Amino acid sequence: MKDPKNHPKTYSGDRSNDRPNDRSNDSSINCQSDCPEETNSIKAAIRLLGQADREHRAIIESKVAQLGVHRTQHMMLMYLSKNEPAAQNDIARAFDVSASAVAVSAKKLESAGLIERTRKTGDERTNCLKLTEKGAEMVKKSRELFLAVDAAMFDGFTEEDVAVFTKYLSKAKQNLVKYAQDREETRE
Repeated sequence: MKDPKNHPKTYSGDRSNDRPNDRSNDSSINCQSDCPEETNSIKAAIRLLGQADREHRAIIESKVAQLGVHRTQHMMLMYLSKNEPAAQNDIARAFDVSASAVAVSAKKLESAGLIERTRKTGDERTNCLKLTEKGAEMVKKSRELFLAVDAAMFDGFTEEDVAVFTKYLSKAKQNLVKYAQDREETRE
């Protein structure tokens, strides 16, 4: 593949017109005549990767909504399933939100019977949250739904296909991390 830095019309990184189900401005894979052929493939791959990610997220959010909780509340349940009991402040840090935002979600989850609050031993000011049986059952159902969506996404793929796909995505991620680090070093 040719080095995109040597071609002025290569992928610019502008994702502003990349909306799901909007084909009105689908020029992302139409390169100008002086653009290398490889850039069309790169743009198509990036576009399809983004579309697959958005579709996957939309399906997951739809399934979560069917469970009767908001996405952020569901994220809290999933976090608690791996980190309980957890202090509300720790959850806030993990999600990079305010403690009051966690308190609002916790109140709704507690009202629904999905979590319970306890006081941290030795610190009566700190609320700790943990799943109830009902909350644990919702987490179990969620994981089953996620597995079904993931299986549908990779329907028709062999194990080897998935391994190769994973390898390529990992390499692409590594390339982006290196690119970002190199750019950061040049700014200093």
